[in-house]
Amino acid sequence: MTGRFVLPWVLATTWACVGNPVTHAAELAWTGRAGVASGLVYRGISLSNRDVVPNLDVAVEHDSGLFANGWLTRVEFPAVSGYPEPYTDPYIDTYTVPYPTRSADTEWQLMAGVGYRWRPGNDWAVSGTHSWFRYPGEDQDYDPDYREYGLTVEYRGHLLLDYAYADDLWGLGIRQSVVSLTGRWSFSPRLLAAGTAGWADQRGAAGDSYSYLQLNLGYLIEDWSVQLQFHHSSGWDTLYPGDPAEREWVVQLNWHW
Repeated sequence: MTGRFVLPWVLATTWACVGNPVTHAAELAWTGRAGVASGLVYRGISLSNRDVVPNLDVAVEHDSGLFANGWLTRVEFPAVSGYPEPYTDPYIDTYTVPYPTRSADTEWQLMAGVGYRWRPGNDWAVSGTHSWFRYPGEDQDYDPDYREYGLTVEYRGHLLLDYAYADDLWGLGIRQSVVSLTGRWSFSPRLLAAGTAGWADQRGAAGDSYSYLQLNLGYLIEDWSVQLQFHHSSGWDTLYPGDPAEREWVVQLNWHW
């Protein structure tokens, strides 16, 4: 998927808001959050029609480096007029609409992932992930579920270089590659910030590629956090008609455990 926050950011190896960093216990470390947001933007794509959406994130990490994470949220694919239905035969032509449906559709999105984190030194960490995206409420002639593979190089927890690849995005035959660079800052123990600049290449989709920017500012209040997000994307051409995040603001409230 191009979040959600629609993220994917790996909760086990990032801040949960930006939230509390995962601490390594003797065996297992659990983290999670539940909350609501005023919108849903994932890698520069607005997937909520600016409506309020719930979200639930859970992660567990073993001190060996193995981890698992997942999220549950609501997504709304926009109505697309003037485009044919997605193709039904993967061996005949390519599809035109970069969504799993051409009509407005709201449904649950579930992501589950597993991975391994290796620390070659005190300053560096390398993570590999395998994620599954499912749409349990989707009623289509084909399966919109897909898999994504990711690689992250992290420096001192403040700088991350990510690469993600999906060979069948939304079951529509799109081969998507995403490269992003994320920086994190702590202005104080409670005031945290992060910024991500990314580029997505979608071979087989109209427009093929685009870039996006996400800026986060989060404030921690005991077990709660408030986050302000700014999203912007460019270079869309005809890709994702009418749905890029253009200077879009999102407010999010989370409870952490």
